[in-house]
Amino acid sequence: MSEQTPSKVNVSRVIIMAGAMIATIIGSGFATGQEIVQYFVAWGWWGLIGVIAAFIGFAFIGHTFLTVGYDRADDLKKPNDIYRVFCGKYLGTFYDYFSVFFLFLSYSIMISGAGTTIQQQFGLSYYVGAVLMLLVVVVTVALGLNKLTSVLGRLGPFITVATILLGIYSLIVNWGTISEAPALIQASIASGATKVASETWWLAALNYVGFNMIWVAAFLSQNGKTEPNRKQAGLGGIFGALGLCSAVFVMMLAFTAAFGLVQGSQVPTLVLANHVHPFIGNFFSVIICLGIFTSAVPLLWSSVAPFAEDGTNRHKILTFVLGIAGFIIGSSLKFDELVNKVYVLNGYVGILLIAIMIVYVIRHRNDHRQ
Repeated sequence: MSEQTPSKVNVSRVIIMAGAMIATIIGSGFATGQEIVQYFVAWGWWGLIGVIAAFIGFAFIGHTFLTVGYDRADDLKKPNDIYRVFCGKYLGTFYDYFSVFFLFLSYSIMISGAGTTIQQQFGLSYYVGAVLMLLVVVVTVALGLNKLTSVLGRLGPFITVATILLGIYSLIVNWGTISEAPALIQASIASGATKVASETWWLAALNYVGFNMIWVAAFLSQNGKTEPNRKQAGLGGIFGALGLCSAVFVMMLAFTAAFGLVQGSQVPTLVLANHVHPFIGNFFSVIICLGIFTSAVPLLWSSVAPFAEDGTNRHKILTFVLGIAGFIIGSSLKFDELVNKVYVLNGYVGILLIAIMIVYVIRHRNDHRQ
């Protein structure tokens, strides 16, 4: 357990930690709008209830990863040791290896999202955006965990606020057509133009939390180790969930109201932005790429960290090799297909981990009181 310290909360640090959590999650799927459409918009008005359910799930996992990271700091020698804390030796080892594989595939989706965004907005080759994102991410991963947290913690709130403002404006402008959305959504799903994440709205919400939690498990628990007190760590997770799901809620409504415009688009957020003004579209192509960057960096870092220590030559070489391999995979399939297959499949594995974490929290609820 971490050494006990006074429980005074540093508000700025809570905001940075919440921002880092948000930034890690809002990758290409969120920033482009593709995952919001598949997980929430596709379910019509039930999708709104799904967003609320997702908030509860994200608040739980954010609070739990950070506080358990604080509580069990001595047991977290490596980033993925958090899985053995929750699951024990054998199942924890499975999650260890599985998470590395999934995080690597998710990094590939980030590269694909960058290429698709630049291609849709500027008409350039897919490879322009993909290669640029590859180079920036590979170089940045060499900064190490502490630098990453600081950078991501500041970018996360900025991207969230910009996205919410776009969503509010688009919702107001397109409010008159929102009643037509349910019929359009059903027709689009039937034609195959819009993909659906899961069989029911509540399973989609659970699945959404499930795949994202594997993104943030190692990253948040390692950051929990560095927090000065347990309360501050937990608040970072809760406010991270609130910021993230506020943006999801607004964008879900915005995409629903403008579904006639965004249906079938690989990057629906750009459609909304360009509908405001081409300049806003260009601006949001940068915002989306920043969102992709803030997820791609910790995803690649988490793929490399179990095998090499920050700053070593081994770490740099492995970062380069995995970076290139992810680029090749990300360039092999359409972006919406990658989101639908990789995220959904891995979300179900994450749901099992949520259940295990709930059992852990119940069993240890009286262990750490301040």
